[in-house]
Amino acid sequence: MRSWIKLAFITLAAMLGTFMEVLDTTITNVAIPHIAGNLSVSTDESTWVITSYLVANAIILPITPWLAGIIGRKRLFMLCVLTFTGSSFLCGIAPNLEILIIARILQGLGGGGLQPIEQAILLEAYPPEKRGLAMAFYGLVVVIAPVLGPIVGGWITDNYSWRWSFFINLPIGILSFILIYLFIEDPPYLRKIKNSFDYIGLSLLALFLGTLQFILDKGEREDWFNSDLIVYFSIICIVSGVFFFLWEKKEREPVVDLSLLKNWNFALSVIFITILGVVLYGSITLVPIMLQNLAGYDAFKAGLVLGTGGIGGFISMFITARLITRIDGKYLILCGVMLHTISMFLMSSLNLEASFFQYCVPRFIQGLSLGMLFIPISVASVAYLPKEKIGSATGIYNLMRNIGGSIGIAIVMTLLNRRAQFHQTMFVDNLHQFNYQLQKTHDYLNKLLSNQILNLPGHENILSFKLIELQIIKEAYLKAFLDNFHLFVFLSLLIGFAILLKKTPKGKDISLH
Repeated sequence: MRSWIKLAFITLAAMLGTFMEVLDTTITNVAIPHIAGNLSVSTDESTWVITSYLVANAIILPITPWLAGIIGRKRLFMLCVLTFTGSSFLCGIAPNLEILIIARILQGLGGGGLQPIEQAILLEAYPPEKRGLAMAFYGLVVVIAPVLGPIVGGWITDNYSWRWSFFINLPIGILSFILIYLFIEDPPYLRKIKNSFDYIGLSLLALFLGTLQFILDKGEREDWFNSDLIVYFSIICIVSGVFFFLWEKKEREPVVDLSLLKNWNFALSVIFITILGVVLYGSITLVPIMLQNLAGYDAFKAGLVLGTGGIGGFISMFITARLITRIDGKYLILCGVMLHTISMFLMSSLNLEASFFQYCVPRFIQGLSLGMLFIPISVASVAYLPKEKIGSATGIYNLMRNIGGSIGIAIVMTLLNRRAQFHQTMFVDNLHQFNYQLQKTHDYLNKLLSNQILNLPGHENILSFKLIELQIIKEAYLKAFLDNFHLFVFLSLLIGFAILLKKTPKGKDISLH
């Protein structure tokens, strides 16, 4: 078989796993309000479907290189696809939230190994001067899936059930499994890895991430540090985190190779992707909830809004793939930061009267920005690392993206509740009998409710005030959503500031130099 044909099949095999995982993630975001309603849980609780996946995903990421060295990258890849596909079926038949979360944890364990394996396969299959193209192919899938995911997921959720959002993974997983079996081969150096493993490091990492995720998920509901439970888990989290750091520094075969952070390009890329994880996961969690709960959109229409971001990313990936070999990567990142900041600013300026187009424009601009961020950051993260360290590096890179995502979701849900309470209090404090707008609205509603068609004589006054109260709650939550987007404006600018702190390494590569 010709080398370019084999390379094409290797690329397709690597891309399908990512496509399946990202498609599932974006479909799940749109379905969150429906999952909450169908399983009779709150919106806060339903977001555990996302965060449980992320924390399981994060735990498996650092041990992916070791597992690849023990059982082989190809076998591990096949096992991950099989686990992800099988647990997708379990998610689809889950009778309650508890079973769904368990299935999502299994899905996260399967999905956790997919991206570092796929990135390592692509980066090693292509020569160094073509790595930008490899990441463009990879990024292409990352942005096509978000186009299709929300739209297809919204349509499936509205017309069938959110459960089919998980069943859709089955044919993709089967095809991916077959292609991996036929075309993926292990590199020679993997066979030289010894059968040693840092079990203590993994245990400390799992304890740290597990307690951190519990704190993030339960903190707001338990009133944070006013709860003894949160305090105890915080102590365990801090202690396990410190011991993990100290242990990994002295371990000869660490589960997380912290020495990679001595490489400035890699360390800076990790900072970028962590902040980007906060903003990206936070925003794509907020938007469908905002559209469906406040703007009155159904899942399909909310999916169309999210899908425009994927279209912007699709365009951006092609442009960035051509420019990255000609332009310093930091300028592409700065351009991406500018576009992302604009998109978050536009989102923070919306109101309940905003049109469908006004919601789509910021999402499209955000998609444009992501192509200019993901490709140069991904390439820069491994540009000056030895080839045998790429697997470990991509594991850490994706680990920090997921941790950022978990933190981002916790931040937005906490801010959403607290800022909504704050704004509701501010609105109520400004309402009194001499408030002209209140009296005008009250009189209008009284007149409307007194219409004989409604058949509500004598209850107009009570009902009119109840409608005003509901509108106040709605406006308070809108302002809380917008406060989150104001925070994302600041975090987007923070990435731009961080790029100015970089050092210029020696050597030539398509990276941040």
